[in-house]
Amino acid sequence: MGRHSVKSRHQAELKAFGENLRRIRIAKGFTQEQLADLANISENSIITLESGKLNSTIATCFALAKVLEIEPQELFQF
Repeated sequence: MGRHSVKSRHQAELKAFGENLRRIRIAKGFTQEQLADLANISENSIITLESGKLNSTIATCFALAKVLEIEPQELFQF
């Protein structure tokens, strides 16, 4: 079995997570900059998460969920 990065093995899931995050963020009325500021992460992290190019940490998921006023598992309902 060849070695593959987590990103390449889970590209579809990362993309779906990002699309879901974007949908929720927009529905809640946040810009990428606002969400980043309130979650105490960089705007670039939001941009790359939403584009499916960044694998999020559990801590980031909890921070995003808190700001978005959702349960963390809602970020994974796609």
